[in-house]
Amino acid sequence: MLGTVGSLMILVCALGAAATLVHDPLIGRGPLSWVRYGHGKALATMIIYLGFLLLVWAWVRLGRHVLAERVGTRAVLIASACWTLPLVFSPPLFTRDVYSYIAQGALVLNGFDPYVFGPVALDIEHVVQNVHSFWQDTPAPYGPLFLLLAKGVVWVTGANLILGVVVMRLVMMLGLGLLLWSLPGLVRHLGGRLPVTLWLVVAGPMMVVHLIGGPHNDLIMVGLLAAGTLCVLDRRHVLGIVLVTMAAAVKATAVIALPFLVWVWAGHLRSTPLRNFLRAVSVSLATFVLTFAALTLAAGLDLGWVFTLGSSSKIVNWLSIPTGIGELIHTLIGIFVDVNKSWVVNIVRALGALLLLVFMVRQWWL
Repeated sequence: MLGTVGSLMILVCALGAAATLVHDPLIGRGPLSWVRYGHGKALATMIIYLGFLLLVWAWVRLGRHVLAERVGTRAVLIASACWTLPLVFSPPLFTRDVYSYIAQGALVLNGFDPYVFGPVALDIEHVVQNVHSFWQDTPAPYGPLFLLLAKGVVWVTGANLILGVVVMRLVMMLGLGLLLWSLPGLVRHLGGRLPVTLWLVVAGPMMVVHLIGGPHNDLIMVGLLAAGTLCVLDRRHVLGIVLVTMAAAVKATAVIALPFLVWVWAGHLRSTPLRNFLRAVSVSLATFVLTFAALTLAAGLDLGWVFTLGSSSKIVNWLSIPTGIGELIHTLIGIFVDVNKSWVVNIVRALGALLLLVFMVRQWWL
């Protein structure tokens, strides 16, 4: 009940303080329009954060019961459903990314190459003006599968952005369904307790508020990644590689899992270690190439997204550890010498990427 109250508080006040439409047909000019500006918006923002605090507190309290084994899987699923359902119909929370997704789907639907043109190329003013100004002229950094899904959402919902946000959120929640299907099997293979797993993954504030309330397309990627990993562990190797490739065709990050799953596949084969490894690598690589090619052709796109993957590097945010370290170093150096901030941050980012690569190769070999 505590988490549900918090979720409902977020839903109601999101109409004023979330990522609402620039010209909202619901309450934009009505008697409740005061919640969109001035003290009204400040009050709505405060209540959203209070609702978020209640949701986090409820999650922590639920976790105490789960860890003490006083409640099981059913209780966690009921709680997460009650907390999630109100936010399915909420305006986007803490981000305007979903409007970018819709605009990118509209680009594909209208015959533009989303890897060349940003949303500003659209002759649809009410779509473009709701995309954050930072991203209006930025090509899509997402893979062909996600753009195909976004195109389908725009084809179904047309010019109705409110319906578009809800349908886009429901499409992304397919990833949640894949997680719910995958987690029991992953626990069976890898250990742990299912109620704890569901509490951390499905009921957590990151899932409820960020991935669903956002919404963010990482949810589809993670769902496909979990399902693919389970299939490989269950010895359905080709299907598993196909699913993980589909995850990478949403966001490229998922491709990191493939070299590790090759070892799992090789471990299931009965020959010499070298032959097992070469066989797993060759079939995995062929499966990846064929699956990715099929998705790219189905979307009617090319590989231009490879060159747009660096789009997020335009964001300078200290929550990224290398970026934060770079900003700190620049601040310290700036006491004595005037140095270009972007140079320092980019050098530290490059070192961070190199360190990550070394770490991944080491873990892969181990």
